[in-house]
Amino acid sequence: MKIISPLEIKEKSENKVSIFLGGSIDKETSPDWRKGLTVYLSQQDYQDKLVIFNPRYEDWGKGWHKDPEDEDFRAQAQWEMDHQSKADILIYWFCAERASPITMLEFGIHHKKNPIVGVSKNFGRYGYLVLTCEYHDLPLNHDWDDFVSAIDMRIHNLLSKKSG
Repeated sequence: MKIISPLEIKEKSENKVSIFLGGSIDKETSPDWRKGLTVYLSQQDYQDKLVIFNPRYEDWGKGWHKDPEDEDFRAQAQWEMDHQSKADILIYWFCAERASPITMLEFGIHHKKNPIVGVSKNFGRYGYLVLTCEYHDLPLNHDWDDFVSAIDMRIHNLLSKKSG
């Protein structure tokens, strides 16, 4: 399994399933759910057929100004937009007690790509997310295990289509 962060420029995902790990990023208060998910995926029999687009990395956000004139911020935002458009599977996890406005924006932009959405019940905008998923007829996974199972099932479905 190849994990690609914004620090990496070139990636090849031919004949592989690419996954964008969208969701809450707040290094101070949000757990690194991406790490747990990538560990799980790396232990699966299909792991060598995956390319993971992970926007979070160790120095994420250090010294940035969230201003379009800031070159580092601009590069990060552009990488995220590009890779959400490229990915075979988009996933969005909404952490407890966070508002996650950027994730909500990204989810809204890409809802027609049938993303896999998971939410912690204490998510700051839980009600709005539930109604949005209902409106667009998207399943909403209300716990981590269901979320991971939905990802696993989607990977298996895509791999069977690519090999058949």
